[in-house]
Amino acid sequence: MVKKENEISLKDFFLELFKVRYYILFFIIIFLALSSFFIINNKNTYEGSITINPISNKLYNEISSVSQFSEFRFLTREFLLDTFIEEILDRSEVVDALIKFNFYDANQFASNNDYTNALLARSFGLKIFMPDENERIFNLEKKDAIVLNFSGEDSYKVKNLISYILLENNKKVITYIKNLLNNKISQMEIKKNSQINQSKYKLDRMIEVYERENQQRLEFLKEQSKIAKALSIDQNMMSISNSFAFFGNQQNIESSSELTSEKQLSINEQPYYFRGYIAIDAEIENLLNRDLPQLYIPEIINAELDYLKLKEDDRIQTLESAIQELNINDNFSVANFNVANIKLTNISISKINLFLLSFMVAILLSLLGVLSKIISKNIYFKNDDSLN
Repeated sequence: MVKKENEISLKDFFLELFKVRYYILFFIIIFLALSSFFIINNKNTYEGSITINPISNKLYNEISSVSQFSEFRFLTREFLLDTFIEEILDRSEVVDALIKFNFYDANQFASNNDYTNALLARSFGLKIFMPDENERIFNLEKKDAIVLNFSGEDSYKVKNLISYILLENNKKVITYIKNLLNNKISQMEIKKNSQINQSKYKLDRMIEVYERENQQRLEFLKEQSKIAKALSIDQNMMSISNSFAFFGNQQNIESSSELTSEKQLSINEQPYYFRGYIAIDAEIENLLNRDLPQLYIPEIINAELDYLKLKEDDRIQTLESAIQELNINDNFSVANFNVANIKLTNISISKINLFLLSFMVAILLSLLGVLSKIISKNIYFKNDDSLN
């Protein structure tokens, strides 16, 4: 009996629904009018996306003449794509594009700081994904391809923003590569000049040492020749034992040669002037006729060969010529993309679907209102019966 009293009959429900039909219709109309106003003024959201692949083999062949050199082997297709991604992740061009295409009105912000923060926050709306993967790229691991997308309410602005980012970053990468190649050449030139200077310094020092020792040798030989002439030694007497016995003034001879004792080249500790002044004068003449010491000293010959080899090395000139022949200009693409292929997709909920949803919500709220009214009326009569 209690269960029956708490039940709400369909008859009571439809009777109550019929009584308030005009109120329900009025509520639905008002609700749909407000919803329609919101739906009409609600802007669509468009997502622009484009797939970026490594540079094509045809374009890469235009720079392969440089990459074949060991100094420039880093210039691979993967390197170009990774550098391109790195420039995009810098997001400086994204901020510039947001300003250029008026995504925000600076006058709507209280301060320039708020405007800047809004631009920076919006720049992270540019997403970079691996193809067919819902994974955002934050590092620079090797990629076969990437997908770039950005969302906004104005499809024209979205497409222009992605196009601007791609083209401007492409220009930055081209400039970066040119500077990288030129800096590499500059570093090679600095290294080569340093090596040439070091080699020249080594060669000059060796010639200087030779000339100094040669001059010392000449002074020594002239002194020995003078002594030999004073003693009338014209022929080699190195093989004669006890040579000093042939000369009466031995003490004076020894004292006169003390200054050059360290420079003597002796056989069995005999004085050098025993060779005779004829042989000594011939040696002096031979030394005086040596205009080019590098023709006689192996160490100097090798040092000069190393110096000439460094000086005549034309590898840098070859690399410079290869760089100048590169067809890298603003029309060159460091990655494989075409701004004409930017795909725009409306990711908003259809306005018709929103209107139907609003209509269903309005009906549901009306029915809930009628149902709550019946329930409250039953509770009232139940309380009234209990009081009676």
